[in-house]
Amino acid sequence: MADKKRPTKGECSKELEELRKYGNKAAKGLFSSKESSSFDENELASGNTDLLEKTDAELFPDEVDEYTKEERKPRIIVDNSSKDPSG
Repeated sequence: MADKKRPTKGECSKELEELRKYGNKAAKGLFSSKESSSFDENELASGNTDLLEKTDAELFPDEVDEYTKEERKPRIIVDNSSKDPSG
C-alpha cells in the first residue's frame, strides 16, 4: 500500500470528466422529470384546507372516544392462595 502514490492533478482528468458527465446526466434525469407529480404541488400536501379547521370529533363522528364499561375487557383476578408455601 505504501507504494501507491497520490495521482497528480493532470493524471485523473479523463476519469473526472467522465464522472462529471455521468453525474450531470443522472441529475438531469432526476430533477427534470417529464411526468407530472402525483399530487398538486401548489396546495397543501395533507389535503383540503377545510379539513384542517375541523376537530377530530367533527371529522370522525362515528368513532367513540373511549370504551364504555361493557366494552372493556373484564379484569382477571388471579387466586394464588393455593400456592401459599405455609399452608
